[in-house]
Amino acid sequence: MYRDLGTLNLDNDDIVDSIEIDELRFFINRKTNSKGLDIINLRSKEFRGVRINVLVGGIYKTFFGIKEESAKGVHEFTDFFYDDFGLAEIKIGLSDKASNTLNNYSKPLIKFLNYIYKQGIKNIEELDKDMIKEFLNLYSYNLLPDDCKSDTCRSKTEVNRVNQVITKFIFWLFTSKKTARNKKLKYNMKYFEASDFKTMQYSRKLKSGGIEYRYKLRDIVTVNLDNSNNGQKRSKAIRGTLYTVKKLIEVSRIIDPMITFAIILDSFAGLRLGEVMQMHNGRLKLIDSRFKSCSLYIDLTSDSRLRSDRVKTGEIKVNREQPIFEVFADVIRDEYLEHQELLLQKGFLMHKYGALFINEEGKAMTSDNYMKRFRAIAEQAIINIKIEAAKGNELAIREERLLEGKIITPHSLRYIYSQFIKEVVGERTAVAYFRGDQNIKSQDTYIPETNLKKAKELFMSYFV
Repeated sequence: MYRDLGTLNLDNDDIVDSIEIDELRFFINRKTNSKGLDIINLRSKEFRGVRINVLVGGIYKTFFGIKEESAKGVHEFTDFFYDDFGLAEIKIGLSDKASNTLNNYSKPLIKFLNYIYKQGIKNIEELDKDMIKEFLNLYSYNLLPDDCKSDTCRSKTEVNRVNQVITKFIFWLFTSKKTARNKKLKYNMKYFEASDFKTMQYSRKLKSGGIEYRYKLRDIVTVNLDNSNNGQKRSKAIRGTLYTVKKLIEVSRIIDPMITFAIILDSFAGLRLGEVMQMHNGRLKLIDSRFKSCSLYIDLTSDSRLRSDRVKTGEIKVNREQPIFEVFADVIRDEYLEHQELLLQKGFLMHKYGALFINEEGKAMTSDNYMKRFRAIAEQAIINIKIEAAKGNELAIREERLLEGKIITPHSLRYIYSQFIKEVVGERTAVAYFRGDQNIKSQDTYIPETNLKKAKELFMSYFV
């Protein structure tokens, strides 16, 4: 039943059909192809992010770019992701960052660029601090033209993160050279000075228990983030229980059964969003009898290609063999078989790449598509919990209080999963093991004996 696909090579035909060769070469050969570009007077522009996924040595490498609509090729601002830049005491480079990190840089930066050019500036050199502050204030309160929910506020953490992205981008503009050998600046940022860019020290806790001190740029502007009188912060729920999971599954079975098994994997295997969207028929495996702590695991040792186009469905954050907590093994087996029946009914069982989650077009589902579908499920599940609470259901009343009106995301389910494991096992090492923070073989001898009967009873009390 299990077909191990591994990492598939990219066919030449697929490259020709889906990727402009000149654009691909431009990405790969940036350092040797960085001729100085004269600044063009920019009229009203609209930008979007682009990604090109290429298999390099059997592993996906994602190249990010910024593209101006109606213009050929990628925009020169793309160099921000690949240049090493800075002044004598401050050096920054993003090229070695993980693709998820670069994606988190790309999205708010595109939003920022679209905003400032719609304000009427014709050249990036006209940018000033007031414009940055205005953007961040609007971003904070979800008041930008493309924001969906203007009645809520973004969290301080999110706004501060975006402030850092913009700060680094401005620092790149301020220090960027026309060519690698030429010391002449590429942009004349007349409203900024070297004194605007200062560093601050922050601490970071290490896995070993020690503390590491690092430096980062201070934010280029200060933003008022007191959102107390303007709606609530949109933060994800982290205090729910398996009762929430049960309601999500009930709703998904009715309105979107294609993602029911995805919710199961979020909730009972603790997989991250991108890892769920990397699932194919070859990943779920019976474990070697030498490992006594579980009977089932998921092979997440490498990313796999699940589509013929250049779209990447998801990404494995930590390459590993992910053990399944024994209490959940039967649930995952049963739901997997049920999901196979669903794929058979819809004609997707023999999908070219064995993908488990298929969109309306018959292609492997992406993380973004899953998120949109999950939100619809979550909103209805919350309504159902409130209805049950209004009827006097004690579990629903308690759950409603725990959720505190916060949104449920796939990552919320990872929190719920972690809390359950911690409650049953009670040791951080074991929690890390079942969350996929360590390799299955190297950690197996460190797993403490668990009271599976207690865990089963706790699980049944919520879920059955």
